[in-house]
Amino acid sequence: MKYTTIKISISIFILLSILYCKDQTLAYKPKNLIDELTMENIIYEAIMMDVMSTFKPKNKKFIGIIGSPYLFIKYNIDSIQLVRSNEYYTKNPKVMSKIYMKVLRRMERSKDSIDNIKIKDN
Repeated sequence: MKYTTIKISISIFILLSILYCKDQTLAYKPKNLIDELTMENIIYEAIMMDVMSTFKPKNKKFIGIIGSPYLFIKYNIDSIQLVRSNEYYTKNPKVMSKIYMKVLRRMERSKDSIDNIKIKDN
């Protein structure tokens, strides 16, 4: 009898856990969702800005112009919209994976272009 009660308790706990987690993984679509192409552009430019900020010497005018304010102004978005859109895409891994694959391809094309310039200079 005691063993059956434990099995029932564990079963109920697992069922409730699954139901609770199911609700947490469903992402609602924000009403001002950033479209996939724009999100791809934002991610690409954010990565490129991050990479560019590692070079020295740094131009002080460049630092003041480039950064997250640049992205917000360029794409006419705010930080909350970006966070909610990123959260939505993160909870939809197929879409987010597709976006990041496109970003990766763009970065590879940029690298190839730079490599071609180096070859021409030599």
